[in-house]
Amino acid sequence: MKRYKNRGFSKPAVLASAVLLAAAGGGASWYFLNQSSDSTFSHIEDESTRNLINNVDMSSPISVASALQNTLITNNYTGTDILVNRLRELEFAEKTGKPITSMTKEQKETQVDISSYLVPAAVESVENKIKQLNRDLNSKISPASYEETLNGLTSIFKFFSPKSAETQIIASNITAYNAYKSHPDYMISDIRAMYGPYDALAVCRYLIGLEDYSRLSAQELLDHIVRESRHLIKQIPIQISDKPKHYSVADFTEINTRKLYDLSDIYLHLPNVMSYVLLINDPSILPQQREKAFASLQEAFETRLTASQNLLFRAKTYFQCQATTSTSFGVEIKRLNPVVRNVSKLGTLTLNASRANLVYPLKGCANMESIYILYPDSKEYEDLMARSERKMSDEEREMVKRDIALLKKFEAGEKNIAASITASDIAATESHLELNPEQGYFIGKKPSSNGMLFNLMLPSTGLLRALNINPDADPIFTENIQSVHKRKQAIYKLGLVEDYSLIENSLAELDFTKLAQDSYNYIIARNEKEKDIIKLPSASEYAMNTRGYDSTGGTAVNTTTGPDTNNDTVTSVSDLTSVNAEDDGMHTITVTTAVENTESTSNETPDGSGLNEIATSAVGTPAENEAGTNVVATSENVATTEEPAIVIEAPATNTASKDVNETTKDEGQVLATTEVATTTPEAEVKSEEANKEASTNETTNVVASTEEPTSEAEVSAPKFMDAAKLRKAKVAQVEADVKNGSSDAMVELAIRYIGGINGVKRDHKKAAQLLRKAQGLTDNKRVDALLGSLYCSSPVFTSKDKKAGAQMVVKAAADGAPEAYGAAGTVLLEGEYIKQDYQKALQYLSLAADNDDRNAQYQLATMYLDGNKGVDRSPEKAYPLLTNASKTVPNAAYLLAELVRGNELPNAHDEALADELYIQAAARGVKNAYKYAGLAILKTGNGKADVAINKYLADYKDKGDKEVDEVLLSYYIKKNDRTEIAKLIASDPKEYQAQFPVETAKLYVKGAPGHKRDLKKAEEFYRKGIAANIPEAYCGLGDLFLYEPEHKHDVRAGIGNYTKGAELGAYDCIKGLGIVYSTELYHTRYNEAYGYISKAAALRPNDTLASGLKALMQAYGMGIQKNEKSAQQLMKNIKGSSIINGVYLLLEGDALRMQQVGCTSTFLALASGLKSGNKAWYAYATMSDLLAYGYYLEKGGAGSFDNIKFEAGKVCRNVPVTIMHDVNGFKFTTDNSTPEKQYENAMALFAGNGVKKDYEAAYKLMEQAASQNYTKALNNLGIFQLFGIGTTAFHKNTFSNLVQAASKGDAQASLSAAAARKFGWGGTKADSNKAQDMIYTATTRGNKAALEHLYYGSHYGSITGFKKSDEQAFRFIALSFINEQKAK
Repeated sequence: MKRYKNRGFSKPAVLASAVLLAAAGGGASWYFLNQSSDSTFSHIEDESTRNLINNVDMSSPISVASALQNTLITNNYTGTDILVNRLRELEFAEKTGKPITSMTKEQKETQVDISSYLVPAAVESVENKIKQLNRDLNSKISPASYEETLNGLTSIFKFFSPKSAETQIIASNITAYNAYKSHPDYMISDIRAMYGPYDALAVCRYLIGLEDYSRLSAQELLDHIVRESRHLIKQIPIQISDKPKHYSVADFTEINTRKLYDLSDIYLHLPNVMSYVLLINDPSILPQQREKAFASLQEAFETRLTASQNLLFRAKTYFQCQATTSTSFGVEIKRLNPVVRNVSKLGTLTLNASRANLVYPLKGCANMESIYILYPDSKEYEDLMARSERKMSDEEREMVKRDIALLKKFEAGEKNIAASITASDIAATESHLELNPEQGYFIGKKPSSNGMLFNLMLPSTGLLRALNINPDADPIFTENIQSVHKRKQAIYKLGLVEDYSLIENSLAELDFTKLAQDSYNYIIARNEKEKDIIKLPSASEYAMNTRGYDSTGGTAVNTTTGPDTNNDTVTSVSDLTSVNAEDDGMHTITVTTAVENTESTSNETPDGSGLNEIATSAVGTPAENEAGTNVVATSENVATTEEPAIVIEAPATNTASKDVNETTKDEGQVLATTEVATTTPEAEVKSEEANKEASTNETTNVVASTEEPTSEAEVSAPKFMDAAKLRKAKVAQVEADVKNGSSDAMVELAIRYIGGINGVKRDHKKAAQLLRKAQGLTDNKRVDALLGSLYCSSPVFTSKDKKAGAQMVVKAAADGAPEAYGAAGTVLLEGEYIKQDYQKALQYLSLAADNDDRNAQYQLATMYLDGNKGVDRSPEKAYPLLTNASKTVPNAAYLLAELVRGNELPNAHDEALADELYIQAAARGVKNAYKYAGLAILKTGNGKADVAINKYLADYKDKGDKEVDEVLLSYYIKKNDRTEIAKLIASDPKEYQAQFPVETAKLYVKGAPGHKRDLKKAEEFYRKGIAANIPEAYCGLGDLFLYEPEHKHDVRAGIGNYTKGAELGAYDCIKGLGIVYSTELYHTRYNEAYGYISKAAALRPNDTLASGLKALMQAYGMGIQKNEKSAQQLMKNIKGSSIINGVYLLLEGDALRMQQVGCTSTFLALASGLKSGNKAWYAYATMSDLLAYGYYLEKGGAGSFDNIKFEAGKVCRNVPVTIMHDVNGFKFTTDNSTPEKQYENAMALFAGNGVKKDYEAAYKLMEQAASQNYTKALNNLGIFQLFGIGTTAFHKNTFSNLVQAASKGDAQASLSAAAARKFGWGGTKADSNKAQDMIYTATTRGNKAALEHLYYGSHYGSITGFKKSDEQAFRFIALSFINEQKAK
C-alpha cells in the first residue's frame, strides 16, 4: 500500500478514523528529540520494520501514536517496541523539556498510552479489538495462530491502557503470562502468589492453547487446574453442620457483600476453568484421565452447590424471622403454660418465662406456633417502681399499673391475651446447672421444653433509666436502638440472600454434558448469553450503607443497595485490618503498628487480646473508593514512633445521635416475604439521599436559610469542610478548621495522629486531646467510641484511662453507636477494664459480626471455640466466623488453620487450606503459626525457604521434633544439601537411615561430614531400599554399576536395575535408560533411547538434561528422523548449557550471534573460531585447549604466550588459562625445600604474585620440581617449553614432559600431549592417527575439551582427521553435555 507523508500521518491511519486529536507540541521540547536517536532508524535489520518506521514521522508523537493505532488495523505488530520507545521519548521531551539522553531507567519503562491521541470512538474500537482477541484465545485455533493472537494482545498493552473492567482483567492476565514467560525460574505457584489464582489459571489456559508443555508438564497443568478448581468450588459458602441446635448470626456470617462478589467471580470463571481440564492436548495425558478429573470436579461442584442452596434456604428463613421479630410486634396468645421462675436476671430483677401458644403462628418464622416470653417478676417489679412513684406523672403511674397487671396475667397463666413482644437477646434456662445457655433461647430441663425466647414489651421499663430508678438496667422490655439495627440488618441480609440465590440458580443451570462434549463452543455461547444475566449492584452501591442502619436508627434500608450511613463515615474500631477493592468502597481508616512485623503481642497471640489486629492503613475519598483506588499508608509512609496504632472511626457529622424515642418505631411489621420487607430501590435511594442531604445541612455551620442573617455572628460563621474534603486536605487546612471549632476536623486530625499518616507523626496523646475537645462540641456517640477504643488499645494510656475507655465504648454501644459494638463486646469479653459480662459481650459482638466487623467475628469465634464464655462450644459456629475474619485478622487465620487441619469438622477438613492459612498468619506475626507455616513452605514451595528455616522453624529444628526433622530432611534431599542431610541423619542415624535408605546410600556415594565415601555401604542401603519397594533405589544401584570407577563395572546389571525402576515409574531410571541406550558403546538402542528420554522430558520439562538430550537426538537423527528445526525449537527453551547453546548456534549458522556469546565457554569460542576463521577466537580457546593453538598458528598467529593472551583479549575481556595448573594460585615465599614449594614459587614468579614477574626464574624452579616427578610441574613445564616461557619455544622436551604428566593421570596434560602429537611440537613427529588415540585417552581421564574436539571432528569431518558422522558427533556431544550437567 502506498503511503503518504502528511504531517506525520500514514494514509491508513487517516482512513482508520479521525482518530487523532490535534495535540500542540511544546516548541522547546523538539530541540532535544534527535540528540541521541537516529532519525532514519537505518540500523534496523528487519527490512519490513525499517520500511514501516521510515514511513512514520518519528519526531511527531501524533504520527507515532497513529502508527501504533495502525498496527491494530493491519494486525501487524512489527516494530511495536521501536514505536513505543519513541513515543515514550517524545512524551518525556515534551513534558520535561530535557534531552532524552537524561531519561532514567524508570522513565524508560513507563507505560505508554495512545488513548490521549484518540477520539472516544477510537478508544472504544481498541477496547473491542482486545475483547475480540481474547475471545479468539478461548476459541479452538491452532497453536501457531494462538501464539500470534497472544503476541498481538501483548503488543497492544504496550501502548494502550485498558479502560473497562473486562479489558483490565485481560491486561492482568497478559501481565502474569509475560512474567511467567520472561522468568524461566518461575513456577505457576509463583505466578499465583504474585498475581492471584485467576491470573495464574489464565496463564495455564495460554499454555494449553500454545500446547507449550516445556516448563510445566501437561500433568502438572492438569494437577494445578484441578486443585484450583476445587479451591474455587470451596469458596461457595455452605453450612458445616446440617443440624445445629439453634441458628444464630454466626451460622450465616458468610452471607456478606464481599462473599457475594467472590461468588459472582466463581459464576463467571469456574465453568471456563473446569473446561481447561478437557482442553489439555498432550500424549502424556490419556483421555480417560481428563474425563475422570472433570467428572470429579463436576461431582464436587454439584455437591457443594446443593449444600449452599440449603444454606440460603435456612438463611432466608432466619433473616425473615429476624426482620419480623427484632422490633416490637403484636401477638394473640391462646394459652399460657405455667410460669417458669428465675430463668435469668436483669440487674437485681428476677426474670420469669412462660410458654405461650399463639392463635396465629409468627409470619416469616418457621414452626412458631408456640414461643417463650420473658418478663420481670411482678412482685419485684412492683416494689421497684413503688420506690419512685412520687416522681411519676399521672400518665406514668397508669402505665406502670397496666404493665404490672399484664405481668400478673402472665404469671396466672390466663388465656386469650394480646401482647407486644420482641425477639430476645437474653439467655434463659430452667436449670441453673446449664452453664452456657444460648442467646435468645429458652432451655428447659427437657429438650422438648426448649424454644425461641421473646421479651414482653413493657413501656414502663423506660422509667428505670428516666427516673434513675435503675439507670444501668438494659432497656430489653422496651423499644431500643439495637433492635432497630438488627431489623435493618436482617432486611439487608435478605436482599443479599436474593442476590446469592440469583447467582446460584444460574450456576445450577450449567450443562456439564455439553461442556464436556464441546467445551469451546459451549463456553463461547455461555459467555455471550450469560454475561448480562447477573446484574449485581456495583461495589459503590453496596457501600452506600454498609451497616444496615443509619446513625440515628431512622429510615428503612434498601435491601438492594446495602445498609449504613453516608459514604463519609470511617469504619469502626475493630472493623477491618486492611482496605482494598474487596471492601466495597467503604471509606476506612485502619492504622498500622509502627513496623509491620514487630514482636507485637496482639499480632502474635491467638487470643486476640487488644483491639489493634492491624497491618495497613488506608484513607479514601468517595470517588477513589468507588474506583477501587484507596490510598494505602503502609509502614513505608507512616511516621514511626514508639506508639502502636489502632483502628478508628470518625463521626460523619457534628449532630448528636438522636434518642431512640425519636426514631420511627412503627415502620410496619416486616412480613414473611422479602417483597413486603423491601421498598422499591428507587424510593429507597431517594430516601437515603434526602437523609444524607438533611444530615449534611445539620453538619455544617453555614446558615442554610435564604433569609437575611439576623446577627453579625451568623454572617461571620466559618464554613467548615465536610469529612470527605477533610480527608484530602493538607494538615494546615485541617488545623485551621480545628482552630475554628469544627468537630469533624478535630476527629480527622486525631485520626492522623493515631496512625501517623497524612503529614503528622503518630501521637496518641494529641489524638486523645482532640477527641476530648470534639466530645465537648458534639453529642455524637461515634466520637465516644473512637476515644474509648483509643484509650483501651494504646499502651501510652494509664490503667485508669483504659477503664474510662472501656466504660465509654460500652455506654456508646448501649446508646446505639454501631461503631462501638465490636470494641464494647471485646472489653466485656476480656473483663480487664470493666466487669466481665459474657452475655452482653455476645450481644454486641453478634451485632458487630453481622455487620461484617471481622475482629468481632474473630472474638465471637473464640467464644464458640472456648465453650466456657457464655455459650456452648460450637466449632460449627466458629468455622464461618473464622472463614470471614481470616481474610484480615491474623489470629483468625491461625485458628481457622487449626480447625480445618484437625478432624473435628470432617466436612471442613482441608490440609492445603490449612497450609495457606498458617503461612498467612505467620507472615503477620502469629508465632503460634510459625511451625506449621515453616513446614508448609518447605512442602509446597509457596514461600521463601530461608524464612521458613531460619525464622519459622528456628525454635523447632535440632530439638528432636521428628515432624520438623523429617520435612527438613526431605527438603535438603531435594536441594542435595549433603551437609544438612548428614546433620539430620547423624542426629538419629538408625531411625533415619532405616526410613531413608536411598538418601543414606547417596550420602555414602558422595561422602559427607560424618559419612565417608563407602560404595559397599551405599550398595547395602540401595538394596534395603529395593527390599522396601522404593523404585528410586533401583536407579541408585544402576548408577553404581555404570558410573562409579571404584565399584564393579557391569553395564548389564546397571541396565537391568534401571529397567526394573522404570517399570515402577522411577523418573531417574527412565532418564537413565535414555542415556545408556544413546551413549553407552556396544549397548546403543537409539529408538528405545529416544522413547525413554522423550518420556522423561514430558514428565519433567524443566530437566535440562532430558530436554537437551532429546533435542540432540532430533538434531542428529538418533532414534527419530533427523529434524534440525525441531531440535532448534527445543534448544531455544533450554537455559544454562553452553553445550546446547553452542550446538544451537552451529545449526543456526549465525556467525555473528556465535561470536556474541563466544566468551562464555571454550566450546563456544572454538565454535566461533571454526565458523568465522577469526584467529582471536582460536587464541582465546588456546588458553584452555592446545589443539586450538594449532589452528591459531595456521591462521598466522604469533606464538608467544603473551602474544596469544593479547590476541584473545581482542574478543574477550577475561581470558581464563587452564592449560596450566594454578595460574594465579600462589604467592612467592623463600621456601624452596620441597618439589611442591618449588612449583608454587615458580607459578608465583610466572604470575608476579608477591614478587616481580620473572619467566626465567620461574622456568628454573619449575624444572627443579619436574625433575622430582611432581605431576603438576611436569605439565606446566611442558607448557613453558612449548610457548618459550623462560626458555626457547617448542623446546625438544615439550612432548616428553607432557606425556610423562599424562601417564600420571593428568587430564589436561593428556589433551596437550595429543595436540603436540597432532602438530609435531617439541620433540615428536606429527601423527594425526596417534593424536586421535591420545584424544580418546584424554576423554577417559575426564578432559571435557577432548570430547568436544571429537565432536567437532565428527561434525565437520576434517578437524582431527575424523570422517563426518552424525552418529559419532551425537555420541561425543551427548557425552560432553551429560558431563556438563552432572558437574552442576
